[in-house]
Amino acid sequence: MARPREFDLDQALHAALHMFWQRGFDDTSLVDLADAMGIVRPSLQAAFGSKEDLYRQSIELYSREILAFITRAIRGKTAAEVCRLYLKGYCDLLSDTKTPAGCFMIKALVSAGRGAEVARQEGGNRLKTYEELLEQRFLQAQQDGELQSDVDVGILAQTLKVIALGLAVRADMGATRTDLHHIADFSLTALFPE
Repeated sequence: MARPREFDLDQALHAALHMFWQRGFDDTSLVDLADAMGIVRPSLQAAFGSKEDLYRQSIELYSREILAFITRAIRGKTAAEVCRLYLKGYCDLLSDTKTPAGCFMIKALVSAGRGAEVARQEGGNRLKTYEELLEQRFLQAQQDGELQSDVDVGILAQTLKVIALGLAVRADMGATRTDLHHIADFSLTALFPE
């Protein structure tokens, strides 16, 4: 008869996410993960698979829970509100004192070495998905007559992503929540002057 698990899978996955978020994929070993999760390495691998599998599960958790504000932002009533909710949500995420500084996925993309193909691929795919959702939302705003027909909605979505990337880098460099919100406010005024 198999022994029951002596740890909470959800808590262990949250601990793994935080470890990857702090150190990145390359600089986090299975021993580090097992220690942070409070389990032994064989139990980690039995429950979550390889380091790459655990990373994929961590990014899924991050997307589902931490980046939930993006789904809410895309439901904004206007394109300007979508942009505001998106950038302000990032500012709050990046400066949350209960989590490591910066954005988990963006850190992975920037710091991933040759061994971290999973980090680059998974993070890049997620960011591309969010960009496509923003573009679709802006296209709808354009079709509704809210955005002018000459606005390149793809470039607008890319611009928001680039601003978010910049905010993440600033957060990693120690910018405060107030600093990040000032940058977001300036960017929003430039995008939507009225």
